[in-house]
Amino acid sequence: MRFRTKTPNVEQDWAGDFVVTLRLRDVAGSAIGSALAEVDAHCADSGQDARSAFGDPTAYAESLDFGAQARPLTRRELARPVLTAAVGAVGMLATLWGDEALRHGRGVVLTVGMFVGLAVLAAALAWLWFDTDRVLRLLVRRPLWGWALLMGHLALLVVA
Repeated sequence: MRFRTKTPNVEQDWAGDFVVTLRLRDVAGSAIGSALAEVDAHCADSGQDARSAFGDPTAYAESLDFGAQARPLTRRELARPVLTAAVGAVGMLATLWGDEALRHGRGVVLTVGMFVGLAVLAAALAWLWFDTDRVLRLLVRRPLWGWALLMGHLALLVVA
């Protein structure tokens, strides 16, 4: 991921992975800024790059203790946004499919493609629910993968 940070002594890729890891742990921005400033100061003083001095940015970020202010989101905290997305997606699909039936004056015809599309949607939401950190890291670090997954699902729904 490409970030522009105000840390001239820290490589941008390293800083980006460091920041994303801490944001996924729900660390406050001010605490992330302080931790990144410490890394920058160390690199400026020692002349080392961040990877040599601190190792892998994800591992280093996970090793930092921010006390009670940093913790991954619990499944209970994820329930509302995931369920909201699920209800919204199902409502959108039901509206689209129902509109087609109303315009032509017939009942809704459920196809195999519709069920496959719903199954793919359910699988994606389950993946987000049970493996949130990995999904969010994938989407942040490889946004084209997220775009490709979304476009693939949309194509499947259009074909359905």
